[in-house]
Amino acid sequence: MTDLSLTHFLHRACDMRPGSIATRFERRERTWSALAERALRFAGALLAGGTVADDRVAMLAQNSDNSLEAFFGIWAAGAVIMPLNVRLADAELCQMLTDGAPVVLLVDEAGAARLNALRGAIPGARLVYIGNGPAPEGIEDYETLVTTPQPARDTGRAGHDLAAIMYTGGTTGVAKGVMLSHAAIVATLLVAPSLDTDSDEQGVVSVLPLFHIAGLVLALGAVVAPAMIEFQRSFDPEALMAAIESNRSPICVLVPAMWGMLIRHPRRANHDLSSIKHAMYGASPMPLGLLRECMATLPAAEFVQGYGQTETGGTATRLAAADHVLEGPRSRLLGSAGKPVSICRVKVVDPQGQSLPPGPVGEIAVSGPTNMLGYWNRPEETARAIVDGWVMTGDAGYFDEKGYLFIVDRVKDMIISGGENVFSGEVEAALSTHPAVQACAVIGIPDDTWGEAVHAIVVFKPGASADAEALHGHCRERIAGFKCPRGFTFRSDPLPLTAAGKVQKSALREPFWRNRGRGVN
Repeated sequence: MTDLSLTHFLHRACDMRPGSIATRFERRERTWSALAERALRFAGALLAGGTVADDRVAMLAQNSDNSLEAFFGIWAAGAVIMPLNVRLADAELCQMLTDGAPVVLLVDEAGAARLNALRGAIPGARLVYIGNGPAPEGIEDYETLVTTPQPARDTGRAGHDLAAIMYTGGTTGVAKGVMLSHAAIVATLLVAPSLDTDSDEQGVVSVLPLFHIAGLVLALGAVVAPAMIEFQRSFDPEALMAAIESNRSPICVLVPAMWGMLIRHPRRANHDLSSIKHAMYGASPMPLGLLRECMATLPAAEFVQGYGQTETGGTATRLAAADHVLEGPRSRLLGSAGKPVSICRVKVVDPQGQSLPPGPVGEIAVSGPTNMLGYWNRPEETARAIVDGWVMTGDAGYFDEKGYLFIVDRVKDMIISGGENVFSGEVEAALSTHPAVQACAVIGIPDDTWGEAVHAIVVFKPGASADAEALHGHCRERIAGFKCPRGFTFRSDPLPLTAAGKVQKSALREPFWRNRGRGVN
């Protein structure tokens, strides 16, 4: 089954529901047959322009119907989608574009406004505008490309052919491109919770961005169903509630911070959310108080937690609806990440790579068809991340006697804030270039809204100083806003070091996480 191409699901949806609404974006609707034809016309335009198999096509755009069409057009042409996080700073995007060397860059309104800062990283790349309204001067118009050329024949790239390069942060301050094959994404889709709907009138609302694996899997899962998908440019709680009510959406997938903003919105009672039957969350654990609120507000919904990483195709374990019990002995399972999904093996290993029995804490490793091919252009890091076919997640955890996985800390130096991965090395690399900073360490500390907040501990050079505002501004010029420290601790003593001479971050984190039961949120 994993030898299928991702475009297989689009062709199947077109066979099943050609005249039904496939996508809705703002005031625009398109049928499955229109979506498929436009995607194949875009494939034709790419091929006519010289795009060949394994060429990268980058996208810097918010969610839209055009974005999904373009993904399928890129795959039909045999090329590789390289979706970029629109929240990143120009310097970060330039690094990714230089690394991935795309032959085409797709931009919407916001992306087009940043082209002057990015052009140096993409010499000779073809520029295509996929936003609304006329294309800016000097950029090809996507709408022209999907209405004038003849539809191309699907090249049939599938299986272990490369489908996507999705960038994640790096411990050294350099982003890494996770290579996902058609087979890996197909395997993830085949074990994702069903998005089957009762009628053509029901649909899924997409607010998780397509440049994140969870957002991509949700959108592609709607194609697998097939179910209508309404795209929203970004997360707006009231707009999302209105769309759920209008579409009678049976499923809602959000990170915990988004669930909090939705459930606690002052106008939440003005909207009917009773259609939600499947409520999914991931990227970080759901605080128990928030989960209680969500379950009380949506009593007909089954809550499910998913755990995975981009490197594992976004899946590894799942805490099922039956395990979401608020009272009694089984309520302890709400602190777990669930059990491995059917096609994945998960183990906990010691520093020597040996499997551990239930109880002891070690590093979590994942094996299965959803795993990445490796990191783009980084064979040494790939060799460290994939050991005998197992992806080393960098998360520390343990299994209980019943086979439930509990995550207690991170081996990998990463912070998860509002569902976004922030590698402390990236933040430290930016912060350390401030002329007053002698040494710094960045850690995650508990935050009731975002799960974890980025916090910096700074030692100044003798006779130098700077305030938090200046340090934050310095970082903001170099990295995305969500990566910048929200708080600072200034200290005169040197940072604590391990015997190996590395900063002992566990000691720095301990005062913030004391009495929390685990060292991550």
